[in-house]
Amino acid sequence: MKDLITETLKANKLFCRLSGDELSEASALFKMQKVAEDEYVFMEGEDSDRFYLAGKGRVKIVKHTPEGKDVILEIILPPEIFGGIAVLDGRPYPASAQAMEDVTVLWTEKTTFFELIDRFHVLALEANIYFGERLRNAYDMLRSVSVERVERRVASLLIRFGDRVGSKSSGDTIVMEMGLTMQEIAEMVGTTVETAIRIMNKLKKEGLISYGKGKTTLYAGLYEKFYK
Repeated sequence: MKDLITETLKANKLFCRLSGDELSEASALFKMQKVAEDEYVFMEGEDSDRFYLAGKGRVKIVKHTPEGKDVILEIILPPEIFGGIAVLDGRPYPASAQAMEDVTVLWTEKTTFFELIDRFHVLALEANIYFGERLRNAYDMLRSVSVERVERRVASLLIRFGDRVGSKSSGDTIVMEMGLTMQEIAEMVGTTVETAIRIMNKLKKEGLISYGKGKTTLYAGLYEKFYK
């Protein structure tokens, strides 16, 4: 249990600059929580009283629309932080966090997180960088959904995930040992499942990607076509 907490913090951009002793001290202040697939870690509108990291498994950040639809804003992968911006600004969680599979999350109380920032000043600097980057990424995604054609939105989504979780194979080929369902792709780029299937098949026929059995491969042509 303690090993998972320490290794998750050590791998996270916010905590990775802590020394060994500091990391041990910080790890002792975190708890672990198991959440079953489809259950919620927190709900939109709840008080942001806990600071979370993904330890094992994927968590999706979901916005519930008035029409009863769910829009996936982001998919959180270990060892990433989620719900952190709400903790910093003191407002309720702006969206829900739902387990995409059986997951293990790490958490500490909001007051404890602020105590850690006061105790280790490097965390304050890293927090500014980390959350600034997250906000820029969120802005880029919203701009993409607002103004770009759906084919480019799908390609951009695949490329972003390739940058986060992919590993280089031969040449410029990126292999992701993680698949996204057509439903997840559709919800993240703001289109229908049918359109997501059509575009993914089109990219596959053009030799830009291949996918199946939980693996997605991105070829150099995808980057050349959409990021010339």
